[in-house]
Amino acid sequence: MKTTVNFKMFRDWTAPEDAVVVDRLKKAGAVIMGKTNVPKNLTDYQVSGDIYPECKNPYHPEHSSGGSSGGSSAALVSGMTPIELGGDFGGSIRNPSNWCGLYGMKPTENTVPKHGSICIPERAE
Repeated sequence: MKTTVNFKMFRDWTAPEDAVVVDRLKKAGAVIMGKTNVPKNLTDYQVSGDIYPECKNPYHPEHSSGGSSGGSSAALVSGMTPIELGGDFGGSIRNPSNWCGLYGMKPTENTVPKHGSICIPERAE
């Protein structure tokens, strides 16, 4: 599956493997529906980037859905999916959840494997 992080430099890049969390979910029987929109290179509190359009709050389209997991929060609050995954190093789950009227939980540090969660090639060509 493509892993673009909404950044032109990674437009055609495909991750070599699933993240550990995704692999474990699949082995447990989960169906992975897809990926949601993120800010360019996962570095903003609003979702916009080089490839995919700006993500808006489904309840208030004049407002942002937050970031960096704004696409996840928008998908949850609009009923597109029952659950989402995200990393929360600086509020990337908690902020967009709050902006969309949801509850986002930051897991206790080191309880969720990070391997493969942001899988960027060592050198983009």
